[in-house]
Amino acid sequence: MSRREVVYPVASKGMATAYAEAELPIDYAAYIRNRFLNAAGGYEKREGISQLGSTISGSPTLTGVHELIKSDGTAILFVSGNGKIYKYDDVSAWSQVYAFENTTAHVHAVQFDKRLIFCNGSNRDIYTEDGTTFKELVPLIEIGKTTSGTNETGLHDSDITNWISATDVAVNDLVYNVTRGGYGIVTAVTTASVSHTRIAPNGTGIGIVAATASAGDAYEIHDLVELNIIPVGNDLDNTAILTSGASATVVAVSGVNFSTTEVRAGDIIYNSTRNAATQVVTASANLVVTSVAGQTSGDTITLHKSAMPISTIMHVHYGRLYHLDARDKKKIRISGANDPQDMTSDAGTLDSISFNVGALQPFGDTIQNMASFQRFFVIAGKHNIFAYTGTTPIGTGADFSPVGLFPQGLVAEHGLVSLGNDVAIVTHDGIQALSVIDDSSNLNRANISEAIRPTLRKEINATNPDNIWAVHYPQRSWLLLKVGSLLYCYTYSTVGRDKQGRPIPGGWTVFDGPFAQQRAYYVRQNGDLICCGTGGKVYEFDTGIYSDDSRTIPTEYRTGWLDLEEPKLTNRIKQGTYIKPVIDAASTVYTIRAESPYDFESSDVIEISATGASSPIGVAVIGETIIGGSSVQNEKYSLRWRGESVRLTFTTDDANGPDTLSRFSLYVNVLGRE
Repeated sequence: MSRREVVYPVASKGMATAYAEAELPIDYAAYIRNRFLNAAGGYEKREGISQLGSTISGSPTLTGVHELIKSDGTAILFVSGNGKIYKYDDVSAWSQVYAFENTTAHVHAVQFDKRLIFCNGSNRDIYTEDGTTFKELVPLIEIGKTTSGTNETGLHDSDITNWISATDVAVNDLVYNVTRGGYGIVTAVTTASVSHTRIAPNGTGIGIVAATASAGDAYEIHDLVELNIIPVGNDLDNTAILTSGASATVVAVSGVNFSTTEVRAGDIIYNSTRNAATQVVTASANLVVTSVAGQTSGDTITLHKSAMPISTIMHVHYGRLYHLDARDKKKIRISGANDPQDMTSDAGTLDSISFNVGALQPFGDTIQNMASFQRFFVIAGKHNIFAYTGTTPIGTGADFSPVGLFPQGLVAEHGLVSLGNDVAIVTHDGIQALSVIDDSSNLNRANISEAIRPTLRKEINATNPDNIWAVHYPQRSWLLLKVGSLLYCYTYSTVGRDKQGRPIPGGWTVFDGPFAQQRAYYVRQNGDLICCGTGGKVYEFDTGIYSDDSRTIPTEYRTGWLDLEEPKLTNRIKQGTYIKPVIDAASTVYTIRAESPYDFESSDVIEISATGASSPIGVAVIGETIIGGSSVQNEKYSLRWRGESVRLTFTTDDANGPDTLSRFSLYVNVLGRE
């Protein structure tokens, strides 16, 4: 028999479920709950969440967090849910500031320059510059004030010397008289003026106003494009003849069920027979429109849509706004340079500023989301990931070129996140990372979740995509992945070097409890992590408390089977006598369980109180300050077990912290000869 002390550092590579537990390498742990690998190589208890402000009236389910950074640097925080947007007053109150018509669609937002732009894939995109006033994001061609000669059917602006050569205005664009609140379809463009349908009290459709358009009115001209939904032979057109069922407020076309087309509320119709513009109110088999006097069967109409897409997702990449078009999820529409409201002037036509992912490969695919890292632009489809390099996709200075096609589709729209030199992608096979390799012009793909791959594959494929969310938390060097009611935490910073001098990467742990059960996560400009979910509550994470909304945070660290003679594996019997855990904590009770598969007496459970001050030498008090001593608990405790190997589990359940488990020593008697 020999006596020995065996020192085990905690697992330097995190948690692993990809190994049989009996074969788990000692630099992995079998399970790590509500702890993370810190920069010193210990497993530190995570902090908790505390409510930010009061509960929102009506207790809505919140599914989005957004932030506007104003020109003066002021930050305004918003959350969204059930189609509504709420603003925080930075004290305690949340107030509703906007409501979309669709109450079930998820709200997304991006900031472009001074605008925070919202979309939901159903209603028109909107924006705010001050957090109070919201406007529709429209495709502006021209904006100004009318001058002499302007009347109900003609627009003059002396600042524009030649409407044909100096502007991009065309027939079938939309004139909006801001002052009068009326609209007219452009019917002719001449050098001196723009002709349009009547904007006057005796107008019709969307041209009825209280007072006739005149000089001094503010105006905008919006870009319209053809809405080709009318079957003509094997093609689709935007021209139709009204048939039986048509009326002043109804558009009916033989053989067309408008509910199966891409027409949306707010689209524009020009009745050339009545020389009137109208707007779609609702779409079913027929269209309900703003009333056009005299409209009837036999009238000729043309259908138009705004050049500004209705966006499902938006993204900003080096001065351009990228829209995932809700009408065609195979296409991304791209704005002009440094102007989110320029959708045609920069490149000529809507089609010329679109990525058509449906034409890139010989099988169908739809886009889930977009991301950027360094000069790379990533389009994540359900089937493939497309990567491009460059900053300018269109125009004379275009420099986009493809650098990667990866057959690992994105499983959820919130499963794509940039980490700086990498982008993480949640796939059916775990988390893939695209990384810049040495020459900075090519990309490498790797599965960074190999250690927990079997677990992630099972849970990702069993979880509704709405409950999958990836977020980058730079303050802790974390990649967080919410899957269902769990948050998997990957610490990507290195924690020292191995025996060969190579950096040791971080590893995976898992969080649960209320923090993991939220519906949306967002990192603010100042680095704070905000989350929200059911019950109308918004939370801050990592603020120095160690409870989740006043509930305790249970932790667990479970090793694999330890032989105590590593790297050799023997069948010699060991008799455990003591354990000396190294714990840096305050007023924390640890339960330590030793399991050894020998007989019914081969396991043991103890409780220890990690209250610190294990090294009292040199302690003195000056005023109220203690000088000397240590907060590290490293005393020996009796822990009896017997067997060829042992598995240890460390658990706590309290609201105390900080609390770090760094290593432990086992004292054993080894029976038998070497």
